[in-house]
Amino acid sequence: MQDSIDADSIFAELVMQRAADDRAIILVEGSEDVSALDPHVNEDECLTLPTTGNSVLVGVVRLVDDAGLRRIAAISDLDWSGLLYPHHPSPNLFFTDQYDLDATILSCPNVIARVTSAHCDRTKVDELLARTQTGSLLDLAIRIAVTLGALRLLSVRKMLGLNLRKFPVEAVVDWSIYAMNHRRLAEVAIARSVNATVTVEELEASIKSEVCSIPIPLRYCSGHDLVSALAAIMRKGGGGQDGASVLSRVIRSAFSCSDLQSTSLYVKLRGWGETNGVQVWAC
Repeated sequence: MQDSIDADSIFAELVMQRAADDRAIILVEGSEDVSALDPHVNEDECLTLPTTGNSVLVGVVRLVDDAGLRRIAAISDLDWSGLLYPHHPSPNLFFTDQYDLDATILSCPNVIARVTSAHCDRTKVDELLARTQTGSLLDLAIRIAVTLGALRLLSVRKMLGLNLRKFPVEAVVDWSIYAMNHRRLAEVAIARSVNATVTVEELEASIKSEVCSIPIPLRYCSGHDLVSALAAIMRKGGGGQDGASVLSRVIRSAFSCSDLQSTSLYVKLRGWGETNGVQVWAC
């Protein structure tokens, strides 16, 4: 059903919404973004509305800009913008600090500390971090997720025809060392992709080369991959019990106003609000 909701449909909804409600509108990519941001949005002056993904959101922004509608902003996942393609230019479009909103939330140091404290066994976590020589469970998750991020980037850039949606992260990790198994990753990626244009051997070599060229690992990690990796790490070595879907909700709930204030997204939206006479944030 959502696939049939395009930019024109959402733009028409915006026009009707504006006629009934004069609050500023903040567009986001989906309902999960709404649930993460709504506790921090000043609901007296702003309303958050979900779209159906990045391409639709950007399409709505184009229509808003062309029509000259005021006090409508949009928050887009950073995704591969700036790496594979340029940022869409608009004074009303703002990007998450990291790959997407969940990755941005996890990049706030206090979030992972709260989640770890409440959902793991502290002794087991300390033992795991000492054994893997990492500073936090997030660092360990990044070590795993960045390899899948490299594969996602390769698939888009080289048009490899890989099906990487809802990828089973746990199945391609060598849990004896808490690191991605490159060969297994390539095998699984190709096995689930009927249109793959590359062999397992070629893909494994490309993944290793790509990972070695990544300057900032977190930038290449999607929130889905990070949460999937974290959930598995917590269950296998941290005394946790939550699956990825539960952990994802826990992480968003742990996102406080002070965490939001530490992001550039907060600063940029606050500035947009000042320009448009709107107090966007409640904190």
